[in-house]
Amino acid sequence: MPKTGIILLAAGASTRLGRPKQLISWNGETLLRHTAKVALTSQLGPVVVVLGAVERECRETLTGLPVQIAVNPAWADGMGGSISTGMIALQNDEEPLNAVIIMLCDQPHVTPAALHSLHDEQQRTHAAVVAARYRENDGTLGVPALFTDARFSALSQLSGQIGAKKLIASEPSPAFISCPEAASDIDTPDDLASLEIH
Repeated sequence: MPKTGIILLAAGASTRLGRPKQLISWNGETLLRHTAKVALTSQLGPVVVVLGAVERECRETLTGLPVQIAVNPAWADGMGGSISTGMIALQNDEEPLNAVIIMLCDQPHVTPAALHSLHDEQQRTHAAVVAARYRENDGTLGVPALFTDARFSALSQLSGQIGAKKLIASEPSPAFISCPEAASDIDTPDDLASLEIH
């Protein structure tokens, strides 16, 4: 039976933050391990974690988790290449997939329930793309986002700075779920302070 694969993006160098966000402590474990466990707990399908910067340390923090690790050697070029790296890894997997969810390692409040909501909304609407809407009365949509196999080719061809948000923005009629918890991400020291991570 086709499943929904999950690509967890964790390849960046966190230059604005000044230290690797993947390794920040969150509730007694690293942010990367926490978000990987969220993806796994959803049980929607196989999970690929895309690494790049601080690869060795990130591998270590994922020890024991049944995730597939893919490395984007051109991680510094932008998120697009990491998405295509994840797509290649998923499509090499033996499990047939009818959709893929793209999620980030720096959205710690996203839950397995949110990932299931993306899946359920796609089943309800049959939309090719289902994205997260962070705020009411705001048309901005982002990740986590689900893309059906009708968009696999486009995802696989991404490179450089062109990431999931560009694909979502170019989608004629994307569906969406309300996901205010996804609005909290970690790009700067102020973001880190506001999340009270210690």
